[in-house]
Amino acid sequence: MTGETARLRLARHISRVTPLGLAPIAPGTAGSLLGLLLALAAWQGGFAVYFAAVTLVVFGGTWAVEVYERSRKTHDESCIVIDEVAGMMVCLAGWERATPAVAATAFILFRILDILKPWPLSWIDKRVGGGVGVMADDIAAAVLCIAALEIIRPFL
Repeated sequence: MTGETARLRLARHISRVTPLGLAPIAPGTAGSLLGLLLALAAWQGGFAVYFAAVTLVVFGGTWAVEVYERSRKTHDESCIVIDEVAGMMVCLAGWERATPAVAATAFILFRILDILKPWPLSWIDKRVGGGVGVMADDIAAAVLCIAALEIIRPFL
């Protein structure tokens, strides 16, 4: 985009997880899939690597979305998918050795929660603005996903 600063260009790429956010079909699902793969890869390095990766994505994503949205004067455009990446990574916080069944279940549960946005996700989505708001409803979806995974843990 003409006239963009390097800071805004970086924020745009991070927010969209370029090119995933520009996918013509289901960009949020593509972002969630990347988040799942990143979480599984980060866990290979142990807790410290996983924690660092999640922290970087959550806080870096929040900064990027804030900068990007201010420049566009919009909120939570469908092309922004860093929130799905972060949310999916948080979903696997308690699963250092996630089996394929756990990974698939987490992915499906997270997508359902992110799309349907039951309360309190809907409240967060409508009431919290800026980069924090975009990221917060997906992090909250991840927390609900973690709770559901813990309930069904014996069956996974």
